[in-house]
Amino acid sequence: MLNKIITGLALLLGLAALANGVFMTVAPESWYWAVPGVPARGPFNQHFVRDIGINYMLIGAAFIYGAMVAKHRVLLWVVPTGWLVCHAIFHIWEVIVGLCSPEFLLMDFNGVTLPALLALGLVYASYKVKTGVRLVFKGVIQDRLLSFFLATIIGMLFFCQAALADSDMAKKHVFYLHGAIIEKGDPKPIHPQYGLYDYPAIVAALSRFGFTLISEQRAIDTDYLSYAQKLSEQITTLIANGTKAQDITVIGFSKGAMITVIASSLLKNNDVNFAIMATCGEWYETDEFLNGLRLHGHILSIYEESDLAGSCKKLAARSPAPSSFKEVSINTGKEHGAFYLPRSEWINPVVSWVKRETVNH
Repeated sequence: MLNKIITGLALLLGLAALANGVFMTVAPESWYWAVPGVPARGPFNQHFVRDIGINYMLIGAAFIYGAMVAKHRVLLWVVPTGWLVCHAIFHIWEVIVGLCSPEFLLMDFNGVTLPALLALGLVYASYKVKTGVRLVFKGVIQDRLLSFFLATIIGMLFFCQAALADSDMAKKHVFYLHGAIIEKGDPKPIHPQYGLYDYPAIVAALSRFGFTLISEQRAIDTDYLSYAQKLSEQITTLIANGTKAQDITVIGFSKGAMITVIASSLLKNNDVNFAIMATCGEWYETDEFLNGLRLHGHILSIYEESDLAGSCKKLAARSPAPSSFKEVSINTGKEHGAFYLPRSEWINPVVSWVKRETVNH
């Protein structure tokens, strides 16, 4: 019976590791945005992701082969288990030293901690079946020690759930306003010049940071001012209901960014955060309505160097000045399409702005 359990769990763990490794190797950027917690740990690096993907494929192959050939199980599994356990310890260490907040323990549990625990259990059980004896640590049967560790992990999981419910990240409300092309109805349209605009992928990428994300697909030809007024009312309601203004961020791209600028001007709140992307140009000077707008709050401007829409410094220089202003230029060569996908070039500074961290060029 125990041997059947070992074989089944080993196959499950091996197939999961193999599938994860293939995903990382074949589609590293998709994997980067699909796995909760990964984007928060640093910018995308395809070489690094593929390296780890190969590692996972080898781990998967070792557990699958060991499940089929019982004779070599312990030898096949001990080194992959060591890597999985060290990987889990490293993730826990990141939380202990403050590199990641406590909710990451819960985010990482299924993909990092649980595989390490399963692998440890499989190696222990396999050695026990192979030798036919119980291992003893200073007179204490390891079965009891294992039970203690499992109880500790269960307690940690409950702690993580409590931490997540009361985490600073969960208290932050983030609005994402998409570009005009999404108003036509297709959430994943393909622009003839800029390519795919993957609105669901952007929403998913932003959601994985633990924020309370608010985003909706606007109706076709949505009126700028009317929607900005609606947005302002939503923010005012949030603040009235107890949400701190500094925990609210509005992220807008293209038409969504222009609506964001209007909302900032209407709100006149000096503590709300705004991130405007690919919106500024001569039209803010030549259009009478746009020329009358004034930015309020903490403003992050991001523009792509190859795009027609450029710097927002002139807009930010209008009096009265916003509480703070930071501008970041990116250079992907994708023109307006640089913001059509959840690229780390703009996602990372935006997330830092939401967290009220320092944004680097």
